[in-house]
Amino acid sequence: RMVITGFDNYEAVFREIEEEVGEEISQVIVDAQKRFVRETTWDENWLGSESALRLNLMLRGLGYLSSFAEREGGLAVTILNCLIPKQVVGILQGFYELRSGRDGSTCSWKVQDDGSLDLELG
Repeated sequence: RMVITGFDNYEAVFREIEEEVGEEISQVIVDAQKRFVRETTWDENWLGSESALRLNLMLRGLGYLSSFAEREGGLAVTILNCLIPKQVVGILQGFYELRSGRDGSTCSWKVQDDGSLDLELG
């Protein structure tokens, strides 16, 4: 079977699954998105620049990049109105690993009450 649905339905489905199987489903979603990014051919790395990330998020309706800070050994971003945070975390972690040329980065993230996503990669 195939179902076509909008992004707005994903979070509701993931919440239901999380209630059934527990919070570890969030990491499964992040890892699946990261793997998809790493195994797919992309014309552009979304993390090539701050403007590239802002444009790619905006064009896909995934949120508004409000901060982008490259630090020694890492990257910190804040995305306002992040539509599908678990998937966005996985996507950005995948691009971060492609950009850095290494497998297995560290990742910490939190969705704030206002819907913004704070993400740190290293």
